[in-house]
Amino acid sequence: MLVGKIKYILITVIIFIVPGIAQVQADCSYERKAELSRIASNVQFSYDYEMNENGNPEFTVTISNLTNDIYIEDDMTGEFISGIGERNISYPNGSSIQFKIYSNDQNCYGDSILTQHINLPYYNYYSSSEECRNYPNFAYCQMWLNTNITTDAFNNALGNYKQDLQTQNNEAVDENTLWENLLVFWNENKIMLIMAIVCIIILIAYICLRKRLRRS
Repeated sequence: MLVGKIKYILITVIIFIVPGIAQVQADCSYERKAELSRIASNVQFSYDYEMNENGNPEFTVTISNLTNDIYIEDDMTGEFISGIGERNISYPNGSSIQFKIYSNDQNCYGDSILTQHINLPYYNYYSSSEECRNYPNFAYCQMWLNTNITTDAFNNALGNYKQDLQTQNNEAVDENTLWENLLVFWNENKIMLIMAIVCIIILIAYICLRKRLRRS
């Protein structure tokens, strides 16, 4: 008798639960998931920066096109972002941030939809040094550069760069001097050089003509 009552209770519970589960599954349909995917894909991520009073960049990531259908998890800060419109969040330079977008629909709540990545550039602190102001084309003077070289390594590389520049300048000076000397020589001996060129042309023409006459 007790066993029969237990079976009756279980059957009754199942009768009430199963339709509810089926309804939830029906509400979280393929069409709804596709719509949520479209909404998540429409979320835009962009970043900008401003230099603070210490001369260091401060980055701001802007997340726009937010809706109540989704929420976002920032894996760097652990913050959950939700609501309508846009959000601005500050990050240090060189940050690599992963934004995970989930469904906020009560029937699909917590379903992972999309993941977006933002990699902020590394700021090269050497770029604001006096050496880089004097030699802006030096390889380690780019503003956005991920470099971990020491000050000694930087100075050694800069010294080699200066030597290369000096060598190139000396070669340019030597080349310019050569052309200047040739120009001076031409200007000072222009008449004689022209006469010599004319004589050479006449001599070549005479030799060619003489060979032609001998063949004929």
